[in-house]
Amino acid sequence: MRYLKKPLPMSPEEVAEALVRDGPVVRRFPALLEFLTATTWSPGEARKPGTLTIFTDDGQWKGSLNDKDADRSAFVTADSPEAVLAALERGLQEDSLSWRSWGNANGKKRK
Repeated sequence: MRYLKKPLPMSPEEVAEALVRDGPVVRRFPALLEFLTATTWSPGEARKPGTLTIFTDDGQWKGSLNDKDADRSAFVTADSPEAVLAALERGLQEDSLSWRSWGNANGKKRK
């Protein structure tokens, strides 16, 4: 018996709609959800949605936000996955995340 199924392709709008169906997540992490799902900037200019990775390292939970429009990432460390999400939410709302450029050591942008 096979458990994996190939997903059907979805438009960015369909993906965003599917992700925001869970009301408590929207209420608790609105800035994070917007970062992950918004496909346009407020004036209507196209935007690449960001990505989020949560992982463990040396007994701690870590989170990485990847800003595809600005070619940069921000990292946080916390005691639980919920605390990682809360720290990222706070950092987005307060514009206080420490972003790292994706450029290489010579300062050139990656392709």
